[in-house]
Amino acid sequence: MKKELLPRELVWQPDGHLFDTAIAALADGQDLVSPEAQSHADMCEQCARRIGEEALASLAVREALVEGQAHALVASSRRQPRPLPVGAVMGALALAPVIQDLPQWATETTVLAARVSPVLLRGAIAALRGIDSSQVVVVSAASLLVVALASFVASRLAPSRVASAYRSSKEGVVQ
Repeated sequence: MKKELLPRELVWQPDGHLFDTAIAALADGQDLVSPEAQSHADMCEQCARRIGEEALASLAVREALVEGQAHALVASSRRQPRPLPVGAVMGALALAPVIQDLPQWATETTVLAARVSPVLLRGAIAALRGIDSSQVVVVSAASLLVVALASFVASRLAPSRVASAYRSSKEGVVQ
């Protein structure tokens, strides 16, 4: 099988020296130029100098690539920061203004739960006495929905109450 060589137009310049494509091929050790072009490169001082410069540039690029790969390996082996602890710390810092009012809010919520729980419990017992086993699933789903809705409402009301209490304390108004 015959080797494919660069076309003559890509090897020779009009002044008789080698084109950059031929210089690059010879500097990289590729057999893409004719024996005539190789012998010219050996005898012509200007072309030989250009091949040497191209070979040094190619070597520098290779070393930079190897160094870049080594740097990438070292960088990838370093321990990466974990977003979860950072997010937890940031969340805790964001809660700092709310934390001072937390004992009051917890007390109010506990008192409310203590007052409401017996009523809810009696109502649930009365409701469960009057249903058969096929309706237990429906009642359980409805109860779950009520608890989820109550949790949502509490989560929406609590921050606004705490924020208004915080603003009032800043303004010097006692509630």
